[in-house]
Amino acid sequence: MDEQFTQMLKYLRLSGLLSNWDRYLSIAQKGNYSHTRLLEYVVEQEYNLKKENARKMRITRARIPEKYVIETFPFDRQPQKLVITDLGDPSVSLPMNPKSKDFEASFRGTEIR
Repeated sequence: MDEQFTQMLKYLRLSGLLSNWDRYLSIAQKGNYSHTRLLEYVVEQEYNLKKENARKMRITRARIPEKYVIETFPFDRQPQKLVITDLGDPSVSLPMNPKSKDFEASFRGTEIR
């Protein structure tokens, strides 16, 4: 890769393409990719890289003391009484646990629309 092409990739902030250029070319040769398929593959890889970097940046900027994502969130350590509010009527709230007595009692006298 020549210096001018490297500078253009840096200017366009295509760091994934810059760091993986040789790998992309070898994958294209082994897979017998057409020009269109190679371009689609490169754009897809760059998109995934930028999306993942944006997610990491949002987590960093949030300054959350513990780095939780949905897979690592300790749901089992949360309080038992979780409440969902009805989107249509904010005065109605229902407990999350359908086995609780409050859950069934909250539906008595409620009109279903």
